[in-house]
Amino acid sequence: MGIYIYSKNKLKNVIVYLFDTLMYGKNGRGRFKLKKKICIISAVLILCIFLGGITLAGYMKSAKVKEQFNLGSKFLKEGKYEEAIIAFEKVIKIEPKNVEARVDMAKACIEVKKLELAEKMLKEAISIDTKNVEAYLLLGKLYVDTGRIEEAIALQDNGFNKTNNNEIKNFKEELSAILQKSKENYENAIKQMNEKIYLEAIDTFGRVDKRDGKRYSDSQSKILECKRLYINDNLKMAEESFKNNKFDEANVILGNIAKIDENNSEMLKLKSDIAKAVQKLNEEEEAKRAAIEKNKSKTLSLDIINTIINLNKGEIVKKLGNNYEIIPYGAEGWCRALNYKELGVIIAFKPGFVNGEFGIPDTSKVEWMDCDERVDINGARNGMNFEQVQNILGKTKVESYTYVPDGSTSSVTQFCIKYIIENCKVSFTASDSEGRKPSRYVSIVSAKSN
Repeated sequence: MGIYIYSKNKLKNVIVYLFDTLMYGKNGRGRFKLKKKICIISAVLILCIFLGGITLAGYMKSAKVKEQFNLGSKFLKEGKYEEAIIAFEKVIKIEPKNVEARVDMAKACIEVKKLELAEKMLKEAISIDTKNVEAYLLLGKLYVDTGRIEEAIALQDNGFNKTNNNEIKNFKEELSAILQKSKENYENAIKQMNEKIYLEAIDTFGRVDKRDGKRYSDSQSKILECKRLYINDNLKMAEESFKNNKFDEANVILGNIAKIDENNSEMLKLKSDIAKAVQKLNEEEEAKRAAIEKNKSKTLSLDIINTIINLNKGEIVKKLGNNYEIIPYGAEGWCRALNYKELGVIIAFKPGFVNGEFGIPDTSKVEWMDCDERVDINGARNGMNFEQVQNILGKTKVESYTYVPDGSTSSVTQFCIKYIIENCKVSFTASDSEGRKPSRYVSIVSAKSN
């Protein structure tokens, strides 16, 4: 037995057709020989049958919708999301404008990450019912969770205009505050990056909200770029420090790089080169110390130098002996000096004439003395770096000065630390600020000199 559902116009046409048939015959050629009342009663009976069919069909349809909706709700509550989706789809197929089925189906879709389908259902729900608060809120949260906070704000703004609902209004205000903070962090990070404050920029980019999709995505790219630029800048500084034998400083800089990328190949290679250079330097210093120990019996002490620094040439020779060589010394060889090779000291004097020849008169006073590693300066010696000297003689500031070497047009910067010890002004000199590349000699002048 089939049940047919007719539209109003079709039903009207059927009734008219049946009435005419009863009254006038099938082809309208003569009247049907029933009384008028019987015809009317027959028409009413026929109409009741059709209306009953329509009512029954509607009831059966409603019952089917209710059955599938309740089943979908049950599955949704039990966490059987795929089954829930199937049930709600059946509801929508039977009743295409069912808003509740779309909203609940969207909830199930979100749980199983079918986000495009969830979005489609919620948009359809809003299109059918522009005042459905739950659909606005659920779709807004979906936008937020997929990094589309600005779309979510626009949706809530439209939803509030349609519904005047405070929950939608509050959600919009909450999202607007999040977006504003995210924008501020992004703009500040861009400024820090342009100013080359890369570590601060990395931290600020990291505070851009993930829900602010486009800015968050760009921030992640900018973080990688900042790391690359920071590493490159620090590698250049570390290499420069390495060239100047500032090994501790170079290692500190490389440590900063390791905090960003501990496996950076250029950083690891430079670190290895520094370790080798430090080992070589330590070996050289150890060799110097060994040589000093070996030649201790032949060296001068500061006590002796203190006694001769203010003497003239004749008095010094009486104390140290005649085992010296007279050599040109100083800038362009303008001085003359006594070179006591075995003692490790060169004593410079102003030149003069001796028996008509250019030389060192016995009355000439000492200009300065240069001492190699064999001369004991109260435990310190030439060849030690500044830290080693200061550990023995005490802390003092590192000074610098510039001069132009003989035969050169370019200036050179030297570094030194100075001490006044009794009658002597003692200067330890090097070409770097840490004293790792010391000059050949420690220079000593009289404390009385200016």
